[in-house]
Amino acid sequence: MVVHLLTMGYREAPATMYLLMIVCEEELPWDIITKEHIDRLADCLYGHVYAFHALREILKNRTDLRDYVK
Repeated sequence: MVVHLLTMGYREAPATMYLLMIVCEEELPWDIITKEHIDRLADCLYGHVYAFHALREILKNRTDLRDYVK
């Protein structure tokens, strides 16, 4: 899945993640998102607007990770 590309450093992973989140008609497996994925998205925030959007979508669906992001 695209989250694995994120952890491997694929530059376009945040955009791909976000686009999948908004166009996918099936329920996404949100439980596979880890703190490591959050950290990688946070590293991308200043260079990639989609990292912010992807992070926002994740936190909508994974409320247990909200405290980690604060």
